[in-house]
Amino acid sequence: QEGATWTVVSTAGFAVRYLPRGFTFDQGGSGIFVSTNDRYSIWDVLSSLNSSIVYGVAKLLCPTLNYTTGDVRKFPIWKFECLEEVTKELVDIHKKDWDSSEVSWGFQRNALLDEVAETNIECSLEKCLTKQSELVSRAIELETLNNKVIEKSFDNVEKENMLDVSNITMLVNPLYSFGSKSVDDFKPLSKSKLISELISYSMGCKMGRFSLSRKGLVFAGSAGREFDELL
Repeated sequence: QEGATWTVVSTAGFAVRYLPRGFTFDQGGSGIFVSTNDRYSIWDVLSSLNSSIVYGVAKLLCPTLNYTTGDVRKFPIWKFECLEEVTKELVDIHKKDWDSSEVSWGFQRNALLDEVAETNIECSLEKCLTKQSELVSRAIELETLNNKVIEKSFDNVEKENMLDVSNITMLVNPLYSFGSKSVDDFKPLSKSKLISELISYSMGCKMGRFSLSRKGLVFAGSAGREFDELL
């Protein structure tokens, strides 16, 4: 059953993640589930618990690093029909970002291969960075919208519409990945990261783990089948 999960012990504050069907949870990452006749959907849960209002509530109710099940049960949930599609798109954006990593089960192929330029690799890097920047910008836009809609239902609270971009936990978000570095270093660091990922992918192709002729994982001792059978 699909649901939501959160890290019980966290130094980065409270946040919840989408839990797809078929995955389990445990004490270190508890789960939230809704039934078909519940008033709230799992998208309401994700939208509410990831809002700036609940982030502030969590800091008040949980002044330490622990966010227990008993604490989370006290957090408010709201239902805004207009935020369901917003939340779904945010989940899709973050999944797309995670799937760009080789360690993801949904990894298809290196990002630079989707941005092949006719001239040189520098142009491919620029195209890839532009695409990543657009993805982060869209996530910021949707997160800000989610906060504004929920905050509008409160008259006597201090509005915090300024989103901390470093809290957008995307691999392609330089403020999250290289937050301790100078802003001037973000672009060269992002390019170095892309090149390192390309080298890693090329090694995977040479070793048979990946293939330019097929997306995703090609060979990892798959049921004893030979590599050439899988291509």
